[in-house]
Amino acid sequence: MLQRYPAMWLVAAACSAPAAAVAQTTINFDERSRPTTFSATTALRSDYSGVGVTFAGPTSNGGGGVLDEGGGFGVSGHSSPNFLAFNCGASFSGGGTACDPETLNFSTPVSLVRFKAARAGTLSVTAYNSGGTLLTSRTCSLSSSTLASCEISAANISRVVLDASTTVWVLDDLYFVAAPTDADGDGFTVAAGDCDDSDRFRYPGAAERCNGLDDDCNGIVPANESDGDGDTYRVCAGDCDDANAARRPGALEICNGIDDDCDFVVPVNEADADGDGYRLCSGDCDDLNRQRYPGAPEICNGLDDNCDGMVPVGEVDGDGDGVPVCAGDCDDTSAARAPGLPEICDGLDNDCDGAVPAEESDGDGDGVRVCAGDCDDADPTRRPGLAELCNGVDDDCDGSVPTDEADADGDGVRICEGDCDDANAARRPGTFEVCDGLDNDCDGGVPSDETDGDGDGAPICAGDCDDADATRYPGATELCNGIDDDCDGMLPDDELDEDEDGVQACAGDCDDLNPAVGPSRAEVCGNGLDDDCNGLTDATDPACGGTPDADADGDADAGPDADADADAAAEADAPADTYTDPGPGSASTGCGCAVAGRGAPAGLLVLLGLAVTGLAVRRRRR
Repeated sequence: MLQRYPAMWLVAAACSAPAAAVAQTTINFDERSRPTTFSATTALRSDYSGVGVTFAGPTSNGGGGVLDEGGGFGVSGHSSPNFLAFNCGASFSGGGTACDPETLNFSTPVSLVRFKAARAGTLSVTAYNSGGTLLTSRTCSLSSSTLASCEISAANISRVVLDASTTVWVLDDLYFVAAPTDADGDGFTVAAGDCDDSDRFRYPGAAERCNGLDDDCNGIVPANESDGDGDTYRVCAGDCDDANAARRPGALEICNGIDDDCDFVVPVNEADADGDGYRLCSGDCDDLNRQRYPGAPEICNGLDDNCDGMVPVGEVDGDGDGVPVCAGDCDDTSAARAPGLPEICDGLDNDCDGAVPAEESDGDGDGVRVCAGDCDDADPTRRPGLAELCNGVDDDCDGSVPTDEADADGDGVRICEGDCDDANAARRPGTFEVCDGLDNDCDGGVPSDETDGDGDGAPICAGDCDDADATRYPGATELCNGIDDDCDGMLPDDELDEDEDGVQACAGDCDDLNPAVGPSRAEVCGNGLDDDCNGLTDATDPACGGTPDADADGDADAGPDADADADAAAEADAPADTYTDPGPGSASTGCGCAVAGRGAPAGLLVLLGLAVTGLAVRRRRR
């Protein structure tokens, strides 16, 4: 992306003069899409020769390459998305290496070169003139991750060499300023105060010319060089009125009593001797009588008072009604109009009293007057003979409004506009259908989702998820069938059959996460599970040789322990129990169940009892 910024010499003056410019250029390498690797691009050479700079590496095909920022250099602070990159260990697609030093050659001398660079280390910057003479040099420190600014300046720089201490680095936002010149050869450069280096007659101390420019470069255009009215004539060139473009040397004289051509003479025929505001050149037919001039009111005197070249006919009795216009006849072409005549319904001032009766008006321009039966003289759509419109108004002025123009329910829609129930404001064209089984929008039909096809009392619009099944509706009791019976959009957890063994929790599956457990499954002895969901595990399930322990006292009886003392004695005579419980779920016991030959842990028996009780009262999860 290239950006040119002219540095303007600003001049504060009554009339702004053109400003000279110093060429400034910024290259941020973003003007087009670039690859992300050196192997997909070539060394930068003459891409920017059009703006005055070419690039050269240490060899004919070496130097930096422009890459997309996504190439993994890990730097910030540059313009997105490209920058100029170097890596002495990488090769270009056309051969050569991406290695510095990089040389910037300027087609015209510059006075300042600035850029941003990054990666660990330092960067040596050296400037030369067109003859190869060293002008200046400096060393800039580079950051490992953020681009930092570096610049060098001198008079007439033609070449700048960049040499980094690291083999991998990036450069962006290259900016340079053209060196001051004396392009017009007037002995002054822009830097020395020349306000226009393209005009050799404009420089500090030059003589001012009548051109509207700041010739002596003092920031001021002389007031007499202005052309304020834009007529191309300046005061210094003879313009006698610089605020009026019609007044200038050579302009045509117009009838205004002013010196238009700036010759300091006003023509005689532009005089106004009687002071009536009209000149001879503008048609005053008597410049000695201030009552006679173009547009003057005619009086009943037989004279051409308004200078139109004739005596008004109003000073005669043209219609023969005995009253001339100047004596009060308001229409000397109509004998029906004269002072004292009766008014008739014609919209005219028949008696010449200066007013038309209000009832003769046709304010709406419909051709019918109030006196002729117009019932609304402000509305041209209401008059005798018109067709009635559907608007609730007496359009034909017959004194009545048709019944079908009523809006009895006040819903804003009339019967003639399609209201299918003028007693119900909730039913009208354009309204929303509601779930009530009625034709609310008056389109002639009831929406299909307002029906109750299965007769369960709930239409589709009220949430019935299956209008062909009377057992499925909002609020219905959920059945153990794997179907959303109550239409709440989800199945109860106990109807899911999560282990996909064909039996749901509500159908007796006591472990719906284990497909090996369920009603009709064979009891597997020794795994501590209730495989057949009969509420018994190994020690209490007859299928594994156990006896149900109804009273949960630890011995295998089928009822209350009638011989607790004998049990206690037998336990006292048994060998000492050296068994160490490895804990719930260990490899040796599976899930904390009793080990063969030893009594079940008391805690486990309590848990088993609670589990059996839980199965008996288990409710379906929602």
